Amino acid sequence: MSAFILFHVYLILMITSPVVMVRSFIQRNTDILPSMAILFFLSLIGLSCNYAGFIRQFCAIYDIVLLG
Repeated sequence: MSAFILFHVYLILMITSPVVMVRSFIQRNTDILPSMAILFFLSLIGLSCNYAGFIRQFCAIYDIVLLG
């Protein structure tokens, strides 16, 4: 279940970091912008690394048989 959970954690980080970037840009707080951009790109890397494990565990949970 670890790849399944990690995939969702990376997905949440990927969604929330641009939201925090926009909020901080509107509030004119530019100190947090670079760290949120780095977090966004690192979460993209994490999503790409955990995608195969996520698909494998998702199919196992819902009894989906993949051919190929």
